[in-house]
Amino acid sequence: ETVNKFMQSLLSLYRKPAINYYCISQCISYILSPSPLNPKLSLNDSVINSINHILFNLVLLEPDYDQPHTVKNHFEILRCFDHMAGQFSDQTIEILLHQCKHNQEKDRMKSVIILTHLTTSSQVFVDNYAAKFIALLKVMIAMEQGLKMKKLLVKAIVALVYRNCITGPEDFSMVEFIIKHCGHEGPPTASKYEVSDLHDTCKSSLILMCNSITSIRTQLRNLLLTALTSDEF
Repeated sequence: ETVNKFMQSLLSLYRKPAINYYCISQCISYILSPSPLNPKLSLNDSVINSINHILFNLVLLEPDYDQPHTVKNHFEILRCFDHMAGQFSDQTIEILLHQCKHNQEKDRMKSVIILTHLTTSSQVFVDNYAAKFIALLKVMIAMEQGLKMKKLLVKAIVALVYRNCITGPEDFSMVEFIIKHCGHEGPPTASKYEVSDLHDTCKSSLILMCNSITSIRTQLRNLLLTALTSDEF
């Protein structure tokens, strides 16, 4: 009960702008991190939900490296989600997966950012939830129109490929999304910078996968050869 009250007190500090958020996030991360003396935290459901809700809202869509303190806090928040995914996986990851269906694009983007991070950092996520994430991404790559969201989806696909979550042909077809968006024109109202940024992200992602993920090199090569001769691309 003491831990629950202390965690609630820490979360309440985020409402005080005079306090450095990064310091608060560090404290929360330290408490959440398992240790030999405290391998499993005992937090009640309301506190777990509060942690997930408050930390979720602090995730940055585009970290501003001209403000390093906000960037440091952003990555500390992601580290907190690492611990939450390990300690309270069902409550944490299921709500993040659900947020991928949210009406607000901003919330969907934050969910993809966190879930992509967990793909690279959490074996619990890869083992138990990656398939659900892939199923959601298949819907999102067909539906999402925002260029910034498309860029996040590319990063999510690369992370899943890197962790060997995408290997079969039915899932590997998601890589087609990256190839097609190497030359995506975008809507007429889109800024040239955003379009160019998406192109660069897609191209660098393909190069990264070709050079560093040997297990899918043959599949990727065949897909690229198909793209050269197919009107679909």
